[in-house]
Amino acid sequence: ELIFLLLGTLPSISKPASDHIVPLASSSSPSLSSSSSSSSSSSSLHSSGSSTYPFVPTSSPPLSILTSLCRAYEGEQLISTVLQLCYLEGRHTEFMRIIINDEISKCNAENTLFRTDSIATKTTRAYFKLIGKDYLRETLYLPICNVIANPGGLEVDPSKLKPGDPYTNLEENAERLMESTTMFMQHIIASIDRVPMQMREFFSSLRAMVGTRYPSSQVKAVGAFMFLRFMCPAIFSPEGFGLLPSAPVPDVRRSLILIAKLLQNTANGVAFGGKESYMMPLNTFIEDNLPVLNKFFENVSKPVSSELVPSAVAPRPDDAAGLMRAREERAKLLSVVVRHLTSSHDWLQKEISNEDDSLLDLLLEEKVTPLDPLPVPAQAVPPPSPKP
Repeated sequence: ELIFLLLGTLPSISKPASDHIVPLASSSSPSLSSSSSSSSSSSSLHSSGSSTYPFVPTSSPPLSILTSLCRAYEGEQLISTVLQLCYLEGRHTEFMRIIINDEISKCNAENTLFRTDSIATKTTRAYFKLIGKDYLRETLYLPICNVIANPGGLEVDPSKLKPGDPYTNLEENAERLMESTTMFMQHIIASIDRVPMQMREFFSSLRAMVGTRYPSSQVKAVGAFMFLRFMCPAIFSPEGFGLLPSAPVPDVRRSLILIAKLLQNTANGVAFGGKESYMMPLNTFIEDNLPVLNKFFENVSKPVSSELVPSAVAPRPDDAAGLMRAREERAKLLSVVVRHLTSSHDWLQKEISNEDDSLLDLLLEEKVTPLDPLPVPAQAVPPPSPKP
């Protein structure tokens, strides 16, 4: 009952309109019997004979629970699931704002802000993958294909040159690498009008939040997220972002890595040196193109009207199949959250025992309002069977 209370409600459960509703508890988890739940005035389980219908919550956990759970685990699957759940219910903007603000408040050195693989960077990476797949393909597919067609002549590390390689002139290779990187950068800058509005809204909020503590890092933070967590990973690992059906061959991968490395350092305004001294001839490229990229980051992070930012499209009230799919999708996402909650006894006890303002008290005092359940059509007509 504690788990279900933390979900925001102990709802009455009626027989699902579809046998495809995904139960939130695994088969190995202890089930709540109808007799044990009858003692609670806020819940009831409806059983038919000896069987009990699966529990499907009508609301999601408060954001305080979701963010705390993500901090406790920091696993990619959980973070991605929570983000999809929040996006489905229109709470993703607030969820990400909490995560980003938390990291900013805990950062003790400006030059380390968003540099680690933290919950904030993982969440942002998952969000960009969720909303930016089409944008990535439109922006990067052609320049990546160009590298696939002409992969040679970009190596600038003498230790990486292979015997018999026709491209042994490092200066000429550096020139070709800068030309290839320029092509990528031109495609990115020209994509300003295609950047998803949800992403632009995020960059605008990010810039404002960073500015409250580190004003000089506002634009740099936008560049770090857009390039370090989005563009550059998609360039050197295009198969991971759906840009290619399979991994590129080693020569192509190496060329894409060098291009991504040069783009990233340009976005950060960091010159090469030290362990990467072989990249130092490319520092002129960084000096020449940093102002161009900074201007792009400023433009992409300008405030946008909320009316232009699309949200998750809810099914029409008369769309029985769409409503059922939305209900099932939310149940699947919630099942992952519940599995983590049920395996976190110590963490849960700590979260609800805060004497100042416990989450349990917040719920009992009804400071947290549960989401309204998705309506389920009274007469959901299954689609006709295909004719043989």
